[in-house]
Order: sequence, then C-alpha cells, then structure tokens
Amino acid sequence: EEEEEDGDRKLGTKLDTLGDLADTLESEITRVQRDEAAFALEQTKDQRQKAEAVRAQHRLWEGALKTRIRLQAPVKIAATLPRPHTYPLFRKRDDKVRAAFDRAASATLSTLHHLVTIQHSLMSKSKAFRGKEGGGGAP
Repeated sequence: EEEEEDGDRKLGTKLDTLGDLADTLESEITRVQRDEAAFALEQTKDQRQKAEAVRAQHRLWEGALKTRIRLQAPVKIAATLPRPHTYPLFRKRDDKVRAAFDRAASATLSTLHHLVTIQHSLMSKSKAFRGKEGGGGAP
C-alpha cells in the first residue's frame, strides 16, 4: 500500500511538473507569436516605405527624362550656331547683328537669373534641403 501511495505521489509530482512545463510552453508560444506579429508588422511598414521611395525615385527619373527629351531639339539647334570665336566677325559686319548679340546676351543672363531664383525657391521648399546647414545648403 505504501508503495502504491509512493507511486501515486511520484506520478502526481510528474504530472504537476508536466503541467508546469505545458504552461511554460504555452506562454512561450504566445510570446513568440506576438513577437512574430510585431516583426511582420514592422517589415510591412518598411516595405511600404521602400515602395514609396521607389515610386518617388521613378517619378523623379521620369521627369528628368521628359525634360531631357524637351531640351533635345533646342540643344541640337544650339549646336549648329556659330562658335564663340566667330562672334567678333559677325559683330563687326553689321550693327543689327551686334544689337541682336547684345539682346541675346541680356536675355541669356536674365534667364539664368530666373533659373537660379527658381532653383533657390524649390530648394527652400524641399524637405531634403530644409534644416540642413542653415536651410539652404545642399544635402
């Protein structure tokens, strides 16, 4: 009879130990599942941010390509114009040519001034340039 009670006690102890182990395993499984869910959510956020960055880069490259296409014809025409070393010959020949050169030079300088003004305006509005080196520096 004592042996039976001793066996029952040992069995009860083993069952208690197994129950504690099962509870520990259950809580560990629950913790791992929560960690996995948090990791998956973080990865989803990272993937979304990467996708947004790729889309923004694609729009930027597409805009640059369209600008290059638009500028291709004027650049081709500019390549056929006389070279700077011939300008003095043209200026000496005709007062109309001299006046046209002066107007072209003035218009070019004005255009460059406007382009620089636009560039500064865009840079001041860009998140990439704001707050860096006094707000107006390059990134």
